[in-house]
This record gives sequence, structure tokens and C-alpha cells, in this order.
Amino acid sequence: MRFSVAGRAITKGWLRVAHSISSKLVILLVGLMAGTSLDGVDAALVRISGPAAAPRARLLEFVSVPYPAAVRRRLLRVAAGQPASAGEISQLNFLLGTLFADAALQVCRKAGVARGRLAGIGSHGQTIFHQGNATLEAGRKISSTLQIAEPAVIAECTGAPVVANFRTADM
Repeated sequence: MRFSVAGRAITKGWLRVAHSISSKLVILLVGLMAGTSLDGVDAALVRISGPAAAPRARLLEFVSVPYPAAVRRRLLRVAAGQPASAGEISQLNFLLGTLFADAALQVCRKAGVARGRLAGIGSHGQTIFHQGNATLEAGRKISSTLQIAEPAVIAECTGAPVVANFRTADM
């Protein structure tokens, strides 16, 4: 089963993962994170064990995978607010999805864990825009944020369920 979840609906995705915790003694998850430095993606493989009411987490492996220089330059340009078409942002979204998936697979290989053993992947995505202070838009106060690294691509490449777009819930 593959899925991606946005914003507050994230609870549904994590309920599926929590169900896995309660029905298995041990599950493996990968967390993916990219920061505002736009230099690459970090992947952590963790083991969650114990009962659902009191799970324990243990870091099994960690990798930091730098973006190719040309990708970083494009991200820096877009994040700086320089003109970019919707097509370019869409292409970056899918490209980053493959790079995030590669990082997830790399951390699994480094740990000697088959990707089929993953219960799920949590992906923050790469922030390319963040407007925390509300502005007036069409008569409404609007805050917004945009993270890219397409969760459906990550799911397709890894074969694992993906929960993503966490930051949207903060707005």
C-alpha cells in the first residue's frame, strides 16, 4: 500500500504506522530531512519496538547525501525568489523525490536492511518557500509554506508507504 498525506490529514498515515507498531514487535522506519542550507538530504533508519503505548526508538543508521552541485544551484535560485516556471518547480519536485528515495535506499543498504522490511518513510521535503507571517490575500490572512520532494515518487522508488508535508500543519 502506498500513500502520501498532506498537512493535518497526516494523522491518518501515522495511524497506519501506529497500527503496525501494535501488530508487530519491531518495525523499521526511515526519516528524511533537508534543511534550509539546501545542501542535501539526511536519512535516518530507526527501529521502533515495544508496545504501542510505550514504544522505544533506536537509531540504526544515518547518512547525509549531498545534492549534486547543479541541483543545489537550481534550488538556491528558486528559494531566493528568482523567477521559475511552474514546470521547473514541478521538475525539481520530482527530481528531489528521486534523490530523497535514493537517500532512503542508501541508509537501508548501509545498515544491511532490505527495503521490503520498511514499515514506512517520513519525509519533510525540501523547503523552497516559507511565509510564516500572514499577509492579506484576497481579503484573508494567509501564511504559506512549500516543500518539494514528491512523496509519490519516494513511495514508488522505495516500495514503502510515505507520510509527508509535515510543515503545512504548522501554518
